[in-house]
Amino acid sequence: MNITIKKADISDIQTLAEIHSVSMITAFGGLFSEEIVLEFFGLQRRLMGFSKEIEKGSPKNYLVYNDDEPIGVLTYGPSRHIEVDSGTIELWRVYFIHGYWGQGAAKPAVDFIFTDIKAHGFKRVILWAMEENLRARRFYEKYGFSKTDKILDAEFGRPIRDVMYEILI
Repeated sequence: MNITIKKADISDIQTLAEIHSVSMITAFGGLFSEEIVLEFFGLQRRLMGFSKEIEKGSPKNYLVYNDDEPIGVLTYGPSRHIEVDSGTIELWRVYFIHGYWGQGAAKPAVDFIFTDIKAHGFKRVILWAMEENLRARRFYEKYGFSKTDKILDAEFGRPIRDVMYEILI
């Protein structure tokens, strides 16, 4: 694999949205109703979200490529759910097209993001993972993230629980 990462700009919105939508539908499709999946994970909603983010300049979005093929989306930005100190940033997204799950693409991509995060002076990274998403949680734990006691309960067509992870970098 030849993994490269590029900071996303306005010309990348369609690609960001497509990768994020497809990977979310694959990851969460069996956990939610079809109506919820299409409403929250559909391409149109992703296009609107990435358009706003790129226009605003926050959070920072990156595309991951294998050779010239876009295969993943990485995003980090301000904490969305809890107050944090100025040395903490939230990893919002680590999403890859299903064919790249478990193939070794995520580790160099996260390594790259951590280098970028450190260069901006952050020392702690937090993230939220759905309690039921054991595959993602295993990846984060293997990478060195520790589960905290912070929990976020939400309604997403049904009750869900997110657990917070953290790592010092």
